Amino acid sequence: MDKRNEPEARRIIDCVFEKYEQIDHSKAETVGIITINLPQCELIRRLLSEIEDEEFAAWADEHVDVVNLESCQGKEWDYVFLSIVHIPDGSDSLRNSIGALGREGGSNRLNVMLTRAKKQMVVASSFKPEQMTDVQYGAKDLRDFLKFVMNHNGYMERAEVQQETDNITESAARMLRERGWTVHTCIGSGRVDIGIMSRKNAEQYEMGILVDHPCTEYYTAMDQEIICPETLRSKGWNKIHHLRVKNWYMNPSAEIDMIVQKLNQ
Repeated sequence: MDKRNEPEARRIIDCVFEKYEQIDHSKAETVGIITINLPQCELIRRLLSEIEDEEFAAWADEHVDVVNLESCQGKEWDYVFLSIVHIPDGSDSLRNSIGALGREGGSNRLNVMLTRAKKQMVVASSFKPEQMTDVQYGAKDLRDFLKFVMNHNGYMERAEVQQETDNITESAARMLRERGWTVHTCIGSGRVDIGIMSRKNAEQYEMGILVDHPCTEYYTAMDQEIICPETLRSKGWNKIHHLRVKNWYMNPSAEIDMIVQKLNQ
């Protein structure tokens, strides 16, 4: 069984970056990252240390703790991100090998881990609960917990997430066309979701729109917010707009109004 899971570690960091953008920094809210084992803990610490965004790195140094299962007792944070780490074996199952959770006393360890968050806990797992076979103690409780999370917390498969994002792209494109703009979707290797043509120059794009989704297949949060926009601007995309999925669900017309307002500036 792998002791580290780098894709999951990177996804955790993406989630922390998203939280960094959302929270009120005047309240000095704290973030805890808890991993099942020490190797994953060390991996996430290293990845955090390699982040080049200076403001985020400074915030993380002050407000983010990365600990493993054995060292989270007695601590609590406003937001907790939990990395389960383990990956199913070649038979597509995960037997009773979730470290200390699968041994006697594992239920108490799991309870400690799951009660560290004051406001919110986010769980990253590379397997589904039904893949956990022949489990006992805390590993069995973890399976039950993951079932609860999947059934009650808006869990989505990657394919479902991508389909949803594509639907939003097409809906936004249609509404922009209805307002008289010429638009194209899914443009080039830069994965611009929507390109809006200039009304002054029919061969030039006026704006690129990136559909923002926390589970997007193509880019991490930092790619979406920093790397991708800068790359696009260097290639001549002067205006970049992030279409926030949550805002779209609340009021799609208001999002289109905002885009049109930026186009007319």
